[in-house]
Amino acid sequence: MDDIKKTLEKLREELTVAGKRLSNLAEKGQAELPGAGKKINEEYERLQGLLDNAVEKLKKYRP
Repeated sequence: MDDIKKTLEKLREELTVAGKRLSNLAEKGQAELPGAGKKINEEYERLQGLLDNAVEKLKKYRP
C-alpha cells in the first residue's frame, strides 16, 4: 500500500510540473497564435480533468 501511495504522490508531482509547463506554453501560444493557443488550452484542460479523475480513482483503490 505504501508503494501505491508513493507512486501516486510521484505521479501527482510530475503531473503538477507538466501541467504548469503546458499551461505556460498555452499562454504563450495564445499570445502568438490565438486560435492555436485556445485549442492547446482546451486540450490541456481536458487532459487535466482526465488525469485528476484517474488520480482520484487510484486514491480510492483498496486492494
